[in-house]
Amino acid sequence: MQRREALALLGAAPSAWADAPALRFAIGQTWGPPFVTQGADGRLGGVLVELVEAIAREAGRPAELHSLPALRVAQALESGAIDLQCPMNPAWWGQPVADPRRWSVPLLTLRDVLVAAPTTSLDWPGFLRARRLVVGTVHGYLYSTLQADFDSGRLRRDDAPNQSALLRKLERGRSPVAVVNELVLRAYNRALPAAQRLRVVAVIDEVKTYCLLAPNPRGGIEALRAAIRRATQADRLAPLIGAEP
Repeated sequence: MQRREALALLGAAPSAWADAPALRFAIGQTWGPPFVTQGADGRLGGVLVELVEAIAREAGRPAELHSLPALRVAQALESGAIDLQCPMNPAWWGQPVADPRRWSVPLLTLRDVLVAAPTTSLDWPGFLRARRLVVGTVHGYLYSTLQADFDSGRLRRDDAPNQSALLRKLERGRSPVAVVNELVLRAYNRALPAAQRLRVVAVIDEVKTYCLLAPNPRGGIEALRAAIRRATQADRLAPLIGAEP
């Protein structure tokens, strides 16, 4: 998927929204299918885009998508250049948020899994015993459950620009193991013959995710929190994230 920092206005805004300022969403460039997809016509889709559109509809505003490198999201959010980032977890954010109202109600529960090629014999006990093992990771991502091992040197990071690139490196044998989102792996494996599918060694982490709002988002924190709550109550995302390969 070609990534640009240019803004994208999602969907056709109802005429009643003509004068309403757009809600500006950050979408990190490291997400791949099924979270963010791009059709042949260039239109964006996927779980995160469905989420963005649902929140914007509940807020009665057009949605404006900002595709940003992971390391630039914090600056854009704190400066007010964007209004919210979804999904996010406090451990991923890596810094305290003074106003707890900036965190929305829970959105999705996501799992990170340790993945290996089908020809790799490494198992979970072997991973725990390994020394200086290279682990495929995404540039700019924080892995709280593995950070102590990275700091000690027991594990070494091998960064890729996004999760799709990380899985391609793994498939080609350029990394022995990698940590990716379970749903990204599921979507990637669908395109592979059964004998070539990447296998899950273990679940590394399971976290609840939220939207993180800017300190002063357009429309106000409470109105935006209410719109997010209504969007999640509608269960629009359940069919997308619950489908098995």
